[in-house]
Amino acid sequence: MKIRILILFAALFFSSCTKQHPLMIPGSMHVNLIQNGSFESAGNPDLSHWYSDYPQAGDSVLNDTPPGGGFWSLRLEPQWLPSEGFREQAIAIGPGTGIYTLSCWIKNFNWTGSMSLRLRRAGITVTIGQVTNSDSVWTYISRTDTVTTLPMDTLIVHLSDGSTEVASGWTAYDRVSLIRN
Repeated sequence: MKIRILILFAALFFSSCTKQHPLMIPGSMHVNLIQNGSFESAGNPDLSHWYSDYPQAGDSVLNDTPPGGGFWSLRLEPQWLPSEGFREQAIAIGPGTGIYTLSCWIKNFNWTGSMSLRLRRAGITVTIGQVTNSDSVWTYISRTDTVTTLPMDTLIVHLSDGSTEVASGWTAYDRVSLIRN
């Protein structure tokens, strides 16, 4: 009886783990660790799983996407200093060393946007690597980093349009993925 309960518990646990990260990368055995990397659900705009500490100022969805991007992308604007225009997603990662590839499609409108991979440990967040882009057409960008994590660490995917005091533009982001190779 105990074995049956243990097997049932294990089956429920592993099926719930699979549901947390259902997006498989086409042609690959790797799972995208990002939830809602296309900023839409069932064809409707959706910013769920993406955090920002300012009250929706200057960010929204845009009906403009890269190849294979669906209908919607994230639109970010820089905020007035000292605030930052950003959205980010935290991913709990078990301990160990892994090779992670962060990628997205980005399109800029008189601005320069960036994506970065960050590590949060014991309440302190550090940037592992960052890619900036100022292209005015949809451009695929990516970065691969080796990261060693401890049991309570969290990886953060950070999309940013930064801060400004003078000029303003905006950036669109879509098809965000974080793959552990």
